[in-house]
Amino acid sequence: YLQPQDRFITVVFGELQNGKVVQKGVYAKMARGEMLRFMAENKIEDPVQIQRFDRLGYVFRDSLSSEMEYVFERIG
Repeated sequence: YLQPQDRFITVVFGELQNGKVVQKGVYAKMARGEMLRFMAENKIEDPVQIQRFDRLGYVFRDSLSSEMEYVFERIG
């Protein structure tokens, strides 16, 4: 149901291993739920505000992200 003016952003939750971002299913699923909670609590409407998400050890990685894909790396 995306309209032409809508912007679709893929969000990746992963860890760096051998220079690649690797997603681990259980952690990524938990992070997706936590991000949804974060967005609801903060009433986020601007996609750029999603980059502030920093729960469950994930931080936004600008160097690995693009306009259409936001990469969050799990630290620790």
